[in-house]
Amino acid sequence: MFSVVLLCQNGEREEDFVAAAHLFTQKQPDLLYLHCFRTEDIDGDSAMCQRCQQELDTADLIIILLHGGISYFRKFNQIRPCLQDRALLFCSGVDAETDTVMRHSTLQPSERTELLRYLHAGGPQNCRNLLLWAAAHIGGLPCSYAPVEEPAYSGLFQIEQDPQDYLRILMADSRPKIGILLHYTLVQSGDLRHIQALIEQIESAGALAIPVYADMVPSETSEGLPSVLQRFFTYRGHTVPDILIVTTGFSLSVVSAPGEMRSDRHSVFATLDIPVLQAMSTYFTQQQWCDSPVGIDSMLLCSSVYQPEVDGQLITIPIACRKEISGPTGSISVFWPLTEHIQMLVQLALGFCRLRQLPMSQKKVAVILHNMPPRRDMIGCAYGLDTAQSLYLLVQDLARAGLPLERTFDSGDQIIHELAAGLTGDSGYLSSQEMQKKSAATVSKSTYCSWFSQLTEYLQEQMIAHWGPPPGTFMAVDQQLLIPGLQNGSLFIGIQPPRAPEQQASWAYHELALPCSHQYLAFYRYLTRTFSADAIIHLGTHGTVEWLPGKQVGLSPDSFPAQVIDGVPNFYPYSVDVPGEGALAKRRTAAAVISYMVPPMHKTSLSGDLARLDTLINQYETARQADRRKLPLLLEDIAQLALREGLLESLQTDTDSLCAHPDIWVPQLHRQLEDIGCVAFKDGLHVLGQSPTGRQLTDMLRLLVQVPNGSTPSLPQAICSSLDLPATQLGSPALRQQIEQIENWLFTQLDTCDFSPAAIDKILELSAAFVNQPQALERCLYLICHRLVPALRQLKCERHHLLHALDGGFIPPGPSGSPGRGGANALPTGHNFYTTDPSEIPTRTAWQVGVGLAQQLLKNHVGEEIAIVVYAGETMKTRGDDIAEILYLYGVRPIWLADTDRVIGLETIPLSELGRPRIDVTVRISGVFRDTFPNLIERVEDAVNLVAALPEDPDMNYVRKHVLADIKIWQARGESLQQAQQKAAMRIFGCPPGAYGAGTDLLLGSGDWQDTGDLAQSYLNWSGYAYGRGLSGQIARDVLSARLKSSSTAVKNDPVPESDVLDNDDFYSYFGGLVAAVSQERGSTPQTYIGDSRDPQTLTTRPLRQEIDRIVRGKILDPQWLAGLRRHGYSGAQQLSATVDILFGWGATTSQVPGWVYHRVAQCFLFDDAVRQWLESENPWALHAMSERLLEAAQRDIWEALPEDLTALQQIYLYMEGELEEDI
Repeated sequence: MFSVVLLCQNGEREEDFVAAAHLFTQKQPDLLYLHCFRTEDIDGDSAMCQRCQQELDTADLIIILLHGGISYFRKFNQIRPCLQDRALLFCSGVDAETDTVMRHSTLQPSERTELLRYLHAGGPQNCRNLLLWAAAHIGGLPCSYAPVEEPAYSGLFQIEQDPQDYLRILMADSRPKIGILLHYTLVQSGDLRHIQALIEQIESAGALAIPVYADMVPSETSEGLPSVLQRFFTYRGHTVPDILIVTTGFSLSVVSAPGEMRSDRHSVFATLDIPVLQAMSTYFTQQQWCDSPVGIDSMLLCSSVYQPEVDGQLITIPIACRKEISGPTGSISVFWPLTEHIQMLVQLALGFCRLRQLPMSQKKVAVILHNMPPRRDMIGCAYGLDTAQSLYLLVQDLARAGLPLERTFDSGDQIIHELAAGLTGDSGYLSSQEMQKKSAATVSKSTYCSWFSQLTEYLQEQMIAHWGPPPGTFMAVDQQLLIPGLQNGSLFIGIQPPRAPEQQASWAYHELALPCSHQYLAFYRYLTRTFSADAIIHLGTHGTVEWLPGKQVGLSPDSFPAQVIDGVPNFYPYSVDVPGEGALAKRRTAAAVISYMVPPMHKTSLSGDLARLDTLINQYETARQADRRKLPLLLEDIAQLALREGLLESLQTDTDSLCAHPDIWVPQLHRQLEDIGCVAFKDGLHVLGQSPTGRQLTDMLRLLVQVPNGSTPSLPQAICSSLDLPATQLGSPALRQQIEQIENWLFTQLDTCDFSPAAIDKILELSAAFVNQPQALERCLYLICHRLVPALRQLKCERHHLLHALDGGFIPPGPSGSPGRGGANALPTGHNFYTTDPSEIPTRTAWQVGVGLAQQLLKNHVGEEIAIVVYAGETMKTRGDDIAEILYLYGVRPIWLADTDRVIGLETIPLSELGRPRIDVTVRISGVFRDTFPNLIERVEDAVNLVAALPEDPDMNYVRKHVLADIKIWQARGESLQQAQQKAAMRIFGCPPGAYGAGTDLLLGSGDWQDTGDLAQSYLNWSGYAYGRGLSGQIARDVLSARLKSSSTAVKNDPVPESDVLDNDDFYSYFGGLVAAVSQERGSTPQTYIGDSRDPQTLTTRPLRQEIDRIVRGKILDPQWLAGLRRHGYSGAQQLSATVDILFGWGATTSQVPGWVYHRVAQCFLFDDAVRQWLESENPWALHAMSERLLEAAQRDIWEALPEDLTALQQIYLYMEGELEEDI
């Protein structure tokens, strides 16, 4: 008997093999023994895994089909020894995995080729003949077999007509045309119920379907996808469908061109130049899918979300689930259509068809400006973007393209001031009549109720439970719901409604998954159904619709984001260096994200008393060598100046200690000044579609080459190499100064030549006096002149691609990430960005950085347990530095597949190699991380379980020590052994399913809190949900409380040069909230550290207080930072106001903002006549908000303000209060 084991993911090809085996049992029952296993069963059942290993040990042929790859087969390494030197046919969706594993197969190349031909052709008959061929050629049995029966690999589905004749007829038809792409194996298996339902829905909606099946991979017998797209979707050079729906997974650009080097921006769909929608089919049953908050499993997240995004596809919703039905050989699993989902998908597709068919003169466009917090100084708030000017230029573009407008605007600030004069999110102080008068429009109760009744019963119940029966009372007057914004012809510019009144703090404590209000829904329904917008543009990073409750990805009709968008095409200009939140917008609102560039960055320079102090320290160091008599006087001057500047406070020392121990404190003081001098900050804001010029271009280029880009060394490394110096010396201040001088000279030469590539040779000749080895420098200059400068001069793509998308065109894909941390390949911006392959985290490079960060942290005596905050966006940008650090602290390292970055498992690092105890780590993940990286959550959980099970001395394994102790504690509290074990091993916590954030910023904004304890309680409420395998947000506030009580250290890393701890409110909300919570649970303040890995070559870890001090001095108080903001009018003043909010947030949560900071901020921005007058002119609401926030800091004893400061602030506040009231 010939024994075969089939091991597959989600039943791939299982039914074909079972049907083939059934044919054997009827005719030759003793010839073949077939045993089938599914990876998901093996992963979830140790007994099943053991049984599989036993079968593998005796099998004559092993067939393993892993379309999702090894990363999603957790126990692959456990069965891997059974595969060595065996007759193995291994097929993965990842070519590198297939090549690596097949090296250990005993199959000859010719045998493998023949088996693959049968497998590729598919179907029960080919599977039967595959088994017969294998029994004959591998088993040596006397079997007869038929040759491969080649199916039709491509064609029009259910259309018996010549493709070109059919397309010619369609070209003359004015109805919308929707292409459908499906895999040929679906046709072969007949598993087409969901495809048939999709076609029927398209036709019932009055559109034409063009269904095409194809084998995506070119071969001797199939033409491959590029040819299929041209042959079945184009006629005489014209694309026939208005949109394409793809129903198969993976990156088809990669699949369709095996072995080819792929450009970051190449998409196989680009030549069609139409939008491409990705429709998913989940392997959950309908009940599993309904019960799951996730939407799709982690394997499909990679194959049906991440990889299609690489091709520029827009991510939509599942259209099918799995269902067991009766078949000829017993029960079989098929795709079953989700009717409501298919209707939603077709509605969205028709919206894109409309964009392609209508001229701009017949379109209507809605632009939505974000407003968080909902104050008039924050209208159009967007990360790194001058929204006002960007909006103004966009309106001009739309007018030139033919969008009908009734009037022109003079500037972006004019638009913002008009909006501020109307209804806004903070208009609650107005009378009902005034609110109604200021509204752009109203929605009557009857109209709204007709919309509301079309929601699912679940959503209606959720909204009524929180907001009351429609239309509710929030932003409603006389049963009319109010719409903020302004209409100009066919353009509507709206202010995104608040999620809730800012003063309503109760939901920051309890109602975490807050449903949208009646007014929020009415606003969007007004845009889509009354104004009849053909497209919505959410301008800038980021708004709130994508954060509404619902499934994490693969949304349903019960998910608020899907209902709010209402099937209208959603375009979203988004900062290229915020990939995590951008991915959320793509995956939860089907948004076409269009990346925009980060603002130019400028490096600070010491000035004023800091420059004088630096000079004194240099004189002191010289005197130590030359004239020690000067030391006492110099030391006294240093001490007094450092005291006056507050530097001693940040070092937690005083003048007596400094003078008594100058060898300790003077070098630390000098390093502190060097750290301040290394601060880089945004020089103003980015304007959509505008390229940097002059000094800003040079500054941006310097940022882009401070770290390596791929194989090209950083400019500092290249200069070191040219000087014959090792790059390990880059940490030397003297060398850094020398390198900076050479950089200045190089960029002066490049600028003089307008960065012409032809100038490189001349510059190298001129540098020959100090350059010994020019090769690395030449490569770096080549990158600057050939790649970076042309890319930065093409930022007009940002608005050009947006306009093209509004005409129904394809937005080319492109990478995302931090341009200043090796991510220059993300340029030029203006692309539909994609993120990171979850299965390749952490990369080998990230592992090295994470180990370095952990080793630096351990120098600070962090104790047995630490708490760390991890974001999705930073994980994407660094490819896993934080995850690597956590694993190394546990004493665990990744197992990578061969020489790739694909992680296929974990292994413990022996204590003899580790040289220290294993540190226990509690992880607070963001909501976006939860949605994006379920595989990493499981990976960290595996690390915890792996380490906890090691038979080691508890004093060398704190994870095991704490788990064993906690099991006893939880049992003593009445938990069963199983429950106690589960709770004791919990280490990963986040907000509840469907919710996002940490709650801290919301409670701070409401003003409805008394002390830090309130903030800590809110943070615990928002964070007390455990995640892991089988833990999809289990309520575990008590476990988190216990974990934080044991944590003596809190950590957050800051890995990219484009941001810092004072750059946005997420940092203090997540990390400040964590510090507040740990402080409350412990009864004392933990050690708090910021890991700085902006330059992976020179890692630094600083106490939080020092980091805040460094950024305040190096950025906030640098006149150049303010000058950059002042160029941007309203938006620049808005950023200044946000900075005061952020400082307040840090002070409230951590008490790590010293009083001198508030004093200097008030002096520089509110008491300075010129700055105050600028604020009052450009954004008077910002001046009012800043004075109010500083007064609140004093009232809450966060700042012990001088009496004269309080008097001046009160005068400003009262004056602005009166001025703004007069404007109403």
